[in-house]
Amino acid sequence: MHIRDANADDALAIATISVEGWRRAYRGIIDDAVLDGRSIEKSRQHWGEWIQDLKRRGDRISVADDGMGRVVGFASYGANRDAENGFGAELYAIYVIPGRLGQGIGTLLMREMARWLEAHAYEDVVVWCLKANPSCAFYERHGARQVAERTIEVGSQVLDELGYGWHALAPLKEG
Repeated sequence: MHIRDANADDALAIATISVEGWRRAYRGIIDDAVLDGRSIEKSRQHWGEWIQDLKRRGDRISVADDGMGRVVGFASYGANRDAENGFGAELYAIYVIPGRLGQGIGTLLMREMARWLEAHAYEDVVVWCLKANPSCAFYERHGARQVAERTIEVGSQVLDELGYGWHALAPLKEG
């Protein structure tokens, strides 16, 4: 497994992983119409623009490449979009293709994120996760502590979201 910077050619793979990841993670939490309405093509356009935008801002999307040219996971991260919560960096998204969950790919992406953030003078990081999402346990297993709670609107729903934070990056680098 190789972790590398995403490029424009990865937009379709990232979009596919994102749409499939949303459907798997949020089925039963977010209305089916919202999940089923997510299009890989529309998401591809979004991620193509987002890859370029993050690079311009000095943030990053990294991908997990299986060594045969297939992207099987990604993480996007950089400056915190909500400085009021006291964290310098934010993990915007992390997804692994459903068929490869539980194989350590998410951990590799987290390690790379921590190394990159530290190299760019960040000391801490926060991620937001829907409260009802079982994937919150992934962050807890990696040493995150719940640091905040808020509500967000997804379609016509108002959902609870938890902020998980790491006040130090060193434990993430170790996996």
